Amino acid sequence: MTEKPLVEALLDKAIELRSSEEAAGRFRSLLLQDRTPSTELFASYVSRQKCIFKSVRVCGTAPDTWEGSCRAPPKWRISVPECNGDCAARGTERCFRSRSKGLDPDEVAIPSKDLLKGVEEPQKMDATQLWHAVHTGDLEIVKAFVRRGACTGKSRDASGHSILWHAITFNHHSLARFMVETFPPGTDDGIEVDEVHQRRGDTLLHLLCLSRSFDAEAAALFKKLATKAPPAVFQKVNHAGLTFAHIAASNLNFWVLTFIFKNFQAQAKALVCADSHPMKHLLQAMPQPVPPPAYQPPVGFPDHFRVAAMLQQDSSGVVPYADVAFDVGPELKGVAAGRFLAHRVVVVAQSPKLYEMLETIPLTELPKEKIRAAVVRVDERISQEVWRSILQFIYQGTILQEQCTYLHDVARCFELLFAVLLFRLPEPLLHLAQHSLYVLLPVSNPTWALQVFQLCAQKEHFDNQ
Repeated sequence: MTEKPLVEALLDKAIELRSSEEAAGRFRSLLLQDRTPSTELFASYVSRQKCIFKSVRVCGTAPDTWEGSCRAPPKWRISVPECNGDCAARGTERCFRSRSKGLDPDEVAIPSKDLLKGVEEPQKMDATQLWHAVHTGDLEIVKAFVRRGACTGKSRDASGHSILWHAITFNHHSLARFMVETFPPGTDDGIEVDEVHQRRGDTLLHLLCLSRSFDAEAAALFKKLATKAPPAVFQKVNHAGLTFAHIAASNLNFWVLTFIFKNFQAQAKALVCADSHPMKHLLQAMPQPVPPPAYQPPVGFPDHFRVAAMLQQDSSGVVPYADVAFDVGPELKGVAAGRFLAHRVVVVAQSPKLYEMLETIPLTELPKEKIRAAVVRVDERISQEVWRSILQFIYQGTILQEQCTYLHDVARCFELLFAVLLFRLPEPLLHLAQHSLYVLLPVSNPTWALQVFQLCAQKEHFDNQ
């Protein structure tokens, strides 16, 4: 029937409005004061409702006159006669009449046989008031029910959800904490930490991670529940294929992730190593880095500026005017794997760090090279291949990608970035290192990403050296 959804909707609204008006106020005061037993109070309340419900009339156009998208919507008129005071509740209390301004809650209640049958049962009305208090976060009303033994940690609504479940759902964390502390898990009336939503498959941990605002109260509640939760709860996958860790990662909830990793290492390892890879959601949720600009090699020195030719040995095997020697690579029996000769005036022009170093390094006689030069020991983490390309840039003013055979190697590109930061080399080399690593890191071992992150975090340290 077309009228049934409207009846149900109006009924829900009537109960909600009536609960917040005079009837709920009187019920609340008497219940909290413990002056009248709840069954007697509800008996008088039900009598008043039957007096009103029996006379409610709803009038509207026939459904067949307004079906279709082009027809005008139905017009409903709901009328409630004035109560004459001769209701069944006259002997118990004064006849109830709404004193609220504006909309009368009585005018949105539409009776049916099922409704009147339910209203006559005090226990069901009692449950209605309880669940309304849970949904609105009325902690005092819930406490009153607890004092009377009318609800416990195992109480369920018609959908099978507990008071704790609804309190978390509606972000009433104070009420949720009261239920956890009053009905500890593991007791006869205690809450059930492994409660699962029948339709969605969510656990209480899923629910907390879905909170609109994960504040200190939510964190304290998560800590209490996680501490008592069996291992299976941590691995529970809902019907969408997500664990609570997926949701925490997607919402960038680092408190939950940190708490689990520090205090539940076995469960955390199982989550991270699962086939669903919850940490990938963290990567997807985080803002992606802005891609570096495409590498454009700078214009090199003009052809007539033949400074690169100065690196060539003359007929006697000597590099003309070389006065600096770079020892590169791991040492073997106290001797570096390779030595590169250069000219102090050229290298210091493009590296402030080398300028500072060469000011204090004395000249040393190098019999094999037949020169006197300052010997600079390059950090062993920088390979000969990478240092050779750096000298090519310094002497040519440019570096082409095809001249660097290591740009497909993440380890060599990391070395290039390290050398640029260590010796404060020109920006084109930095751009080449960044562009290469941006392409290589997503398909390389994650440890390289961590090393690059650590290196970038130390950039200020390099600048101050």
